[in-house]
Amino acid sequence: MRIAFATDGIFLHALGGIQRHTALLAAELARAGDDVEVLAPAGHDAGSYPFAVRPLPWPRSGTYPLRLWRWAALCADAIAASDYDVVYGQGLTLLGRLPDGAPPSLFNPHGLELCTVPGAVARLKAWPLRVGARRQARQASRTVSLGGRLDRILVDCLGVPPERVVVIPNGVDPASFAGDHTERDPRLVLFVGRLFANKGADVLCRAAAQLPPDVRIVI
Repeated sequence: MRIAFATDGIFLHALGGIQRHTALLAAELARAGDDVEVLAPAGHDAGSYPFAVRPLPWPRSGTYPLRLWRWAALCADAIAASDYDVVYGQGLTLLGRLPDGAPPSLFNPHGLELCTVPGAVARLKAWPLRVGARRQARQASRTVSLGGRLDRILVDCLGVPPERVVVIPNGVDPASFAGDHTERDPRLVLFVGRLFANKGADVLCRAAAQLPPDVRIVI
């Protein structure tokens, strides 16, 4: 199968969840025998990858939503000129701009802060991103959710029909977590993530007050 990934960056050239997810998933699909090509900003093609990278010029001017709109057009043109079987849209990279006759696409929105930001001003600023995400979700054959309450957010905020939401939890390579028989403190809780409202660090802090005093929490 010939698969295109539309992304705004590849780890290590860019740091973030989408960028790391792109590099790991594209690599695993390529090792499984699929023909994978990643559409990424120019300069992100440097390195040794098991998949092909198709560099495109990242828009440098305009507001962030406008740059995303222009990037989506570049990705759509590249997809229209190729013979992919399926397109995997990482984040807001397609925005419903795929042409008629394009291959089926998946939309993985990743962070849904645009739907969950607190405060009227923040919600207003995120409005252009929500519009773009709704366009991309309407055009996608399936929209990916990690499960749980995210399913409901996709339906309520982005208007995705429930039957087009597919739950695909993030994969884990067990070999990366092979036990080394090191003694560890079972009363230590580690939080890894950005300090953003939807990550739940505030919930963890409130829960900490109800835990025994010998439980340590590291954020």
